[in-house]
Amino acid sequence: MTICICAWQDVEHHVADLSASHLISLLGVEGRADTPPGITPENHLNLDIDDIDYELSGYRSPQPGDVARIIEFGAAWDARGALVVHCFAGISRSSAAAMTLLCQHNPGREQELADLLRAQSAHVRPNPLMIEFADELLHCQGRLVAAAASMSPPEFTVPAPATITPAKLL
Repeated sequence: MTICICAWQDVEHHVADLSASHLISLLGVEGRADTPPGITPENHLNLDIDDIDYELSGYRSPQPGDVARIIEFGAAWDARGALVVHCFAGISRSSAAAMTLLCQHNPGREQELADLLRAQSAHVRPNPLMIEFADELLHCQGRLVAAAASMSPPEFTVPAPATITPAKLL
């Protein structure tokens, strides 16, 4: 299992570099992502979500149904091929989706996965609203919310992609 978190501008590079089989695009006001070469349309989840964690007129905050679609997409992904997930900057929405998928495929290891995510990418800050919905939908009983909240503050240096391979936990 490999999940790469990146910015919109770097999607094609990471899809090609990892020979990714699946892609999740989380863009709102920024536009809609095209499906890059190497990804079939049915393996590309494109969600209209803005980078906010509260209701704001003119923007679309993440909804429980959006996170449910990420979980459904993750259930259909066999976790053998790499999955690339991106938002505009590769910081908030994409890292929340990645944490959701990591926890879905590694139940009960929320804190270890949050620690691994922080170790692999100092700049991420998972969207707290998406994390709340994922915690509820994955029946984590607050563990995912607590794990995300325990992450050290992000270091907003030049964001680098995060490639997470949970096998490193074993």
